[in-house]
Amino acid sequence: MASSSSSSSLTGHSKYKVFLSFRGEDTRNGFTSHLAAALHRKQIQFFIDDEELEKGDEISPALFIAVETSDISVIILSKDYASSKWCLNELVNILDCKKMNGKIVIPVFYQVDPSDVRKQRRSFGEAFVHHENNFPDKVQKWRDALTEASNLSGYDSTESRIKKRLQLMKVLIVLDDVHDEFTELKSLARRLQFSGRSRIIITSRDKGVLDKCGVNNMYEVKGLKYNKALELFCRKAFRETNCSHDLLELSEEVVRHADGNPLALEVLANNNGKLMKLISEPNIYNVLKISYDELNLEEKKTFLDIACFFTGEDIDFVRRIRDDPSSLDTFVDKSLITIFYNELQMHDLLQEM
Repeated sequence: MASSSSSSSLTGHSKYKVFLSFRGEDTRNGFTSHLAAALHRKQIQFFIDDEELEKGDEISPALFIAVETSDISVIILSKDYASSKWCLNELVNILDCKKMNGKIVIPVFYQVDPSDVRKQRRSFGEAFVHHENNFPDKVQKWRDALTEASNLSGYDSTESRIKKRLQLMKVLIVLDDVHDEFTELKSLARRLQFSGRSRIIITSRDKGVLDKCGVNNMYEVKGLKYNKALELFCRKAFRETNCSHDLLELSEEVVRHADGNPLALEVLANNNGKLMKLISEPNIYNVLKISYDELNLEEKKTFLDIACFFTGEDIDFVRRIRDDPSSLDTFVDKSLITIFYNELQMHDLLQEM
């Protein structure tokens, strides 16, 4: 199994609410990443295997600890899950913990038929043709584990199941922070029928993503006005609409620094009690760096030039003196810069990053 990183450091004393078991190549950048993001938003401690961990036939001691100290294990059974001996060994360990310690195990059948998992058919059967030749002493244990997991109460996310539930319904779907072509969404959308009054709202830092998704209308989300920004910060930081007088001046400074960015305000507010350190909070920059990190090396150099020398300049002037004026359109599409009354502008937080 391969994946991203743990939501907290892994030690012998760690305790997680949820352990995620999945095949990285299948779901790392789709279902699993969205599930992990949802758990993080709900402040649920979860473990997700670090892709830098050494791969091998056996589970590392660190993973044993993570499984044993998690209350719930979510097994995302996808098309190529059984092709990974790492995943299968992990599954055996999860089910052993269920038997010995009463741990909760929840299978998610991600675009696979539960009966194919139970009977090892299709991609699961193909995987075992390979395993029979290479790991004959482990095959039966792996088969038994898949059969047991498939008989547990879980969730079926196959397209047919979604189709039955959503077909002809009037729905509102919000897809937040989409940052790739979202191929799975387009494939699914072609197969589903919604009521004509349904709406799908997609938010993205990259206008190119919205073009590829074939949106009907595109809107630029404006930053919060000062009063609303101050109210949001106070609600998140102090659980009140207004903050006390002694914190008002510092709160106003934070709000001015965030410049209407709701995400920045929430990250700052979540560090209530550390107001003197808020303005240098690194988590904000980690989020804002997402679009920057997607640039190639030359684009990054150009962006740094703009941040240092051209913020506030006339956009036509900047285009004339740049060797690669088309790169400016890339920065606009990725919401790294904005053009307001022909003036090149950049969020203060991005400029300081």
